[in-house]
Order: sequence, then structure tokens, then C-alpha cells
Amino acid sequence: MCQMAWLTDESGTDSLEYNEAGGVEGGINMKLHSRQKTSIPDGVMVCGQHPALYLVEDAMKRPIVDLETFQFYRFNPERIVKLDQDLLDNLDTGESICVHGDFMRSSPSTIVLQRNNSERYLWSGGKLHPIVSAETYQRLQFHLAQTVIVNDVVFNSLPMGEPIYNTAILAYGPINWRVYSAPDGRIYYSQQHRLHRILSPSIFYYYHWKSNEIIHLTNMEFSICSLGDPITEHLLPRG
Repeated sequence: MCQMAWLTDESGTDSLEYNEAGGVEGGINMKLHSRQKTSIPDGVMVCGQHPALYLVEDAMKRPIVDLETFQFYRFNPERIVKLDQDLLDNLDTGESICVHGDFMRSSPSTIVLQRNNSERYLWSGGKLHPIVSAETYQRLQFHLAQTVIVNDVVFNSLPMGEPIYNTAILAYGPINWRVYSAPDGRIYYSQQHRLHRILSPSIFYYYHWKSNEIIHLTNMEFSICSLGDPITEHLLPRG
């Protein structure tokens, strides 16, 4: 049985950790990362004082143009993070997300697609990657509620990439916009194919990440992952 636990690291900072019965194996190749503060993580849906919604990608805010687009891409209103308006205004505006636009430019850069209720694909890096089995789909914590259904016209217009197997992380590194646990229990978020450590429980819950969506990395998988700057509390509301 596995369970979540609140632990404190050597610097005295609370962090959300994942403990697995049986202990932690040694021999992990830990890559160093800086302590520099990061901006708003990619893949986070945000709003300010006004009703407009945006998806953050590459430190830019991409407007979600209407309710039809919101529903088509299976965005969840429970995932909306409210930012100070000044912080939102300081983000550059990127390409709009629109269901009626050119898919390659107007869709989120990382989503799971389903072709007419049959095969499932990861859309990432501007290519479709077939998810080869239900086991892979489940292991990588893809969920039907977040899977976007596209028709054959859209599907046939998109370039095909490498298939996604259970060993995809070993082959390509971490899949973007997902939460991972290292073998030592530390929790990370992936963007631009790097793992960024989540330094506290308040960060984890502020961005509406969920414990049942954590992908548990093996020692070998974690050893090949590049580590980026940690995600800190500097953007969280005070008081």
C-alpha cells in the first residue's frame, strides 16, 4: 500500500512526498538543479479579475476564446488558478486556443486525442504519438475526462510521430504537464521535458494537481530525466 505524507527537507521546507512500502532503492543518479524561481508552470489554466481564461504555455497566456472551445478541449473549471491581475497582465499573449482554428496552431501543445471513439494518441511536439495499449494509457495517468475526440478530417491532417509504449519515459523523457514521483518520494512537475520539483504542499494544491494523477517513476526512469528549476511559492497569494 502506498500513501501520501507530509515531510520536511533539509532546508526546513515542507514538501509533498510519496512513500512506497518496501523503502527506496539506492544508486539513483541525481542531477543537480538550480534554486532559481520559476514562472507559472506550463499547462496551467489561469484567470485574473475578469472572466477571461487563458492557458499558460512557454511563459505566455493563450486565450481560450469561448465556451465551445473550453468544452471541446475538455478543460475542467476546477483547475482554474486565479492570479493577481498585474501578474496576468505582465504575461505576453500567445496564440489563441480555438476549436475552429488550424489545429496545429490553435490547440494546446500537449493533449490526449481519441479518433472517433477508437485509437488514442498523445499530441505533443506537433505530432501524433499512438498510445499502444490500455496499460500504457493507464500507467501514464491519461484519463477519459481529459481525452479530446477529433474527427477523421482533423486527424488525417496531423503528422505522425513515434508510438508511446510503457517505456516511453526511458526513450523520450517525461511527458509534459504531468506530475511525477521520484523513487525517493519527492514530487515533480514536467514541462519542456524536464522535471521541476514541487517544493511544498501549498504549491501542489494551489495549481490543482491531484495525488491520483501522479506517475511513479522507476529508478532507471528517474536517472535519465533532466531536472529544471524548482517550482516555488513566490507566486502564491499572501495572507
